[in-house]
This record gives sequence, C-alpha cells and structure tokens, in this order.
Amino acid sequence: MWVRVWFDDGGKPHQRAYTLVDPDAAAGTFGLEFALHDGVASRWARDCAVGDTVEATLQGTGFEAPDPLPGRLLVVGDTASLPAINSLLDAFPGLPATVWFETQHASDDALPFRVDPERHDLRRVPREKGGAALVDRVKAELPALADPASYVWIACDTSTTRALGGYARKELGLPKERVHALGYWRDS
Repeated sequence: MWVRVWFDDGGKPHQRAYTLVDPDAAAGTFGLEFALHDGVASRWARDCAVGDTVEATLQGTGFEAPDPLPGRLLVVGDTASLPAINSLLDAFPGLPATVWFETQHASDDALPFRVDPERHDLRRVPREKGGAALVDRVKAELPALADPASYVWIACDTSTTRALGGYARKELGLPKERVHALGYWRDS
C-alpha cells in the first residue's frame, strides 16, 4: 500500500510517494520511512515534530500476489524502494528470495533490511555509472535463477528499471505478468 504525500515548497505543492510500513488496520497506524538527503520531503521529515500534519492521498495498492507463487522471489531495488522490498518479503514469509540491492553510501549497510539469512540472499551492488553496474550484475546472474514461473520485482531509478524490466521480458522471455518494474526516481 502506498500514499502520495504533499509538502509545501515555498507556497507550491511538492509530492512524493511512500510505501506504508507495518500498516495496522486495527490500531489505525502505519509508518513511513524517509531517505534523508537534500530535498523538500527530507527537510520536512527532519524538521517535523509530534502532532505535525501533512496532506496525503491514499493510492491503495496495485500489487497482486503472483499466481502461481514462484519458488523464489527475484528482487532488484535500492534505498528508495527498501520499504517496498521489506513489505514484499514480509508478504511471503516462507518464500526464498534473491535481492540485488544498489548502494550509494557506506551507511546503506546499516539500513533496516528484513532479510532472513536462512532464506534470503542479499547481494549488495555499489552504484556505479548511473546504475550500469547493477544492470550488468543482474543480467549476469538472473538467467541462472529465472524461469517462466519466476516472479521478478524491480524498483530502482527509472533508466535502470527500464533496462532490467525490458531485459527480463524481452531477452529472458518472462511473461509480462511475472515481471513488475516501476521506476522510483530519476537520476539527475
């Protein structure tokens, strides 16, 4: 599930999308995780206090569990998609997963991954050449793991996501309903 949050940017609306973390319908609570870098949303997150409010639009969820379930989740993401990655892993507690995770900073090693070393293979890939290192690594390793029943979930910067989504569908021949690819941000 995700929301679009609207921040004030000098009198102009500025929006960002966030995955709900640990939604609890009974308690009426959820969390949001912010990557703290330069930007309107990050400044709001740093400066907000208990009781502050912000406008948000509930977007719901476009995610449907793959049917049939794959034998392994194949996940490609980065810091922007970490809350969604964690939610995906939580949604399938018994399913093994291989996760290629692009890092940009040494502090990325301390991020709150919900991986279980018994069933999740976390492969960290330093961001190099605008995402090209991640594309190369996934292209080199994905064919050995993917088959027509696989489920591939990709959410990185837009150009990396397009390259890998196209690769999975066109070159590996995976059915489009077994490949979820959504660009989360644009490299500037």
